[in-house]
Amino acid sequence: MAKKGIHRKKQSNIKVLLAVFILIAVALILSWNKLVEMSTKKAMEKERQEWEQEVATLEQELADLTKGNGTGGPGDDASPEEAVSPLADLQIEGQVPKAESCEKVAVKIDQFFNYLDEQEYIKAYELKDGSNKHFTGMVNKVFKNQPVVVGETENLMTILKNTAHFYRTLGKYNVALIKEMLLKEGHLLEVTMALFYEWSLMGKECEGQPIEMQLPLENLYEYSSYFLNTMGGQAYLFRRGSRVRKLVKYYSILVLDRANTGVLNKYGIDIRPHIKTLLEEMEASETLVYREEYMRTLLNLQEIYRQQMGEKE
Repeated sequence: MAKKGIHRKKQSNIKVLLAVFILIAVALILSWNKLVEMSTKKAMEKERQEWEQEVATLEQELADLTKGNGTGGPGDDASPEEAVSPLADLQIEGQVPKAESCEKVAVKIDQFFNYLDEQEYIKAYELKDGSNKHFTGMVNKVFKNQPVVVGETENLMTILKNTAHFYRTLGKYNVALIKEMLLKEGHLLEVTMALFYEWSLMGKECEGQPIEMQLPLENLYEYSSYFLNTMGGQAYLFRRGSRVRKLVKYYSILVLDRANTGVLNKYGIDIRPHIKTLLEEMEASETLVYREEYMRTLLNLQEIYRQQMGEKE
């Protein structure tokens, strides 16, 4: 009888211990779940705060950039009479460069930067090594920090970052410099863009020249795709003056055509709607000095792609 009593007592103790263990386990599980929930909430709250801060920063950057919208802007105040410059004799058609053109274009680029260095508003920026090296550094920086071209719309933050791409990459100081240069040198805009486009065509043929700035087709293609085919790029152009906007689109189309010729159009961008849209914009434009030249080039490209696709007029 005594043994049975002891046995029952042991069983009772075991049950009590099991119950205690179960209660402790339940308490631990509940505590763990609560800790996980709290940790998750903290992580989500931290992520939310970081997101809000990032959005606030981008909103401020966009606010700074939006001063002066697409109705006018730097580089929009030129007229044919004001377009005379040391660069004016440069060919603006996209042609294969002649063998002797490297030196000629390099000299004109050097003249352009020397001209900038003599301007009082440029001197006020106190560029350490002069405008040539400074702008070359800016070009290298944007080439190393390219915008998103594919999958931009999958994330709102990506669209916002793309919209403020140059501001975020170059900083407020350099953006202000570019804006002031466009404002003061608007009469040189067309011939200067033609000059640097010619330089991009020459590539490695001009490696022996003293101009360090390189404009590889692969990098230009990324930015042409950005301007023509992304929401951020189009939003950026909308904030620019009409002349700047049309010229950037024009040279982006020329670059895209070169990418097609070299089988480098990896994003598969259809050039035809961009040609059509820009032709319509050009027809209504009275601010471009060389409008007729641009339109002839665009019409020629339009016909080439029409024939390639077997389209009828």
